[in-house]
Amino acid sequence: MRYMFVCLVLILAPFMASAENIVARSYTLQKHGTLELKVPESWGDSITQPPSELPPTIKLSPKNGAQFTILATPIWLAQADIKSPTPDELRATVRQAADIALLQSMEDSIEIKELKGPTNTGYYFTATDQAPQPGEFKHLNQGIIAVKDLLVSFTILTNDGQEAIVKEALSLLSSAERH
Repeated sequence: MRYMFVCLVLILAPFMASAENIVARSYTLQKHGTLELKVPESWGDSITQPPSELPPTIKLSPKNGAQFTILATPIWLAQADIKSPTPDELRATVRQAADIALLQSMEDSIEIKELKGPTNTGYYFTATDQAPQPGEFKHLNQGIIAVKDLLVSFTILTNDGQEAIVKEALSLLSSAERH
């Protein structure tokens, strides 16, 4: 039994040692509170704030290594009396974006996938660029997720071999918190 435990520790040690630290980062949304994302420590971030009281865009990218870009724009309701979109309306909005992406993608059709977290629900799609130019990304994951009364529009841009980045990005979006 002890031998089996030692073998298990030796097998799992490289995976445990390579686990990345996750840090909670808060992004101020002017008069609309904050959005908290749990981001790998090795990812850098920046925020672009347009003029007036328009929503900012959060950009996540690696501090080092193979490039990728994640853009997240938290959108709040313009007026208090406007209803938040239903899940069907969110899905329809993502479907429209997918139909546009389909025109330049390698896919014959694009599936809309659900993105669900503890309290957040949204939809996204995946598309592959037919002919990315040098310096452009090959893979696109794009969608919208509801985080309380915010709608977070997101774009994940990657290249081949970066499936783990997409998985991590979808995870941080599905677990986003509004404060």
